[in-house]
Amino acid sequence: GLGLLFLAEWGLGWLMWRSATATPSEQKQPAAKLTSILLSTLLLGTWVSVTEELIFRGFLLNQLQPTYPGWGAAAIASLIFAVLHLVWDGRDTIPQLPGLWLMGMVLVVARWVDSGNLGLAWGLHAGWVWAIASFDTTQRFTYTGHGSEWLTGLKGKPLAGLFGILFLLMTAAVLWQFVPSPQP
Repeated sequence: GLGLLFLAEWGLGWLMWRSATATPSEQKQPAAKLTSILLSTLLLGTWVSVTEELIFRGFLLNQLQPTYPGWGAAAIASLIFAVLHLVWDGRDTIPQLPGLWLMGMVLVVARWVDSGNLGLAWGLHAGWVWAIASFDTTQRFTYTGHGSEWLTGLKGKPLAGLFGILFLLMTAAVLWQFVPSPQP
């Protein structure tokens, strides 16, 4: 999923595999270190996604649904999800707030597809966190500067750019095809 976003940016010349610009010592990064990073970010992605899905698409959404059915509960839970990300990264998160809100909405749709279960939402969330954390930590990719930040994401954050938003909308469109009737 998220790989398609980065593949599109690479195809447009906006993203580059860093080995082309890496120093000889960076190019010799041992496979064991890379494996360690990928496993660590996988554990991080799993922990973050399980925690956030239980709180936002589990408990909070269930608490809101009696008062704000369907889309209302989804929008409120997603807004709270987005705003609470300010706790982790502070003001650097502000440009990502619309993308985080939309991500929350996509994850609610994933829950609807999964008949109210959190499995699909958790899996999508874990994959996204793992991919972004792995790309950030391994520093194997770098933006070339050929694509505007408003397209690729401010400060290298995909959710703060048009392509990241379009990626989420495409994910929602695919998921929506599988929402059981009647729709929320």
